[in-house]
Amino acid sequence: MADDTEPDDDELAVEHAERIAELRSESDAGEGNPLEPTDLDIAHREGVRERGDGRYVVSTNGEASGTPPATDLPDGVARDAESGDDERDHAGALERSDDAYGIVLSAKTDAGVGTTVVTSNNIVETVEEALRWYAGQVDDSLPPEDVLELLLRQSDLDVEP
Repeated sequence: MADDTEPDDDELAVEHAERIAELRSESDAGEGNPLEPTDLDIAHREGVRERGDGRYVVSTNGEASGTPPATDLPDGVARDAESGDDERDHAGALERSDDAYGIVLSAKTDAGVGTTVVTSNNIVETVEEALRWYAGQVDDSLPPEDVLELLLRQSDLDVEP
C-alpha cells in the first residue's frame, strides 16, 4: 500500500535542493555565459521603440518604425479583419476596454484590408497610434511621420506643424 501522506517540510526542502542542483548542472553544461542585467534591457536594441511607462513596441523584422502591426497595439485590444471578426466584435472591444478613449480603424489598400482597435487613457496617444497604424497600412516602406506629412500636405486641411 502506497504512503498517501504528503511530504513534510524537510523532505520538500531536500527535493527542492536536489532539483536546484540538477538545474544548475544542466545550465553549466550549456554553452555561453549567464545573462547580465544589461542583456535584458531592450530599450536600446534595434527594432525596439519605447512608448513610455515601461512599454515597448518590438518589431519582428528588426525595424521599429513606430507603427505597431494591427494585432500589437499598446493598452488595448487589437483584432485583424482577416480573423472573421465583424464590426460588433470591434465595438464590443471598445465597450469592454477600461481605457477612456478608443478608435476602431479599417483600411483598404493594395495589400488588403486591415482592421485594428486602439485604446488608451491618453487621447493624444490614442490618436497618435491610430495615425501611425494607418500610415503603416498606406505605405510601410516610409516612416509613419513621412506618410502623414505627405497625406496632410495633399489634403485640404489647414494644419500647422
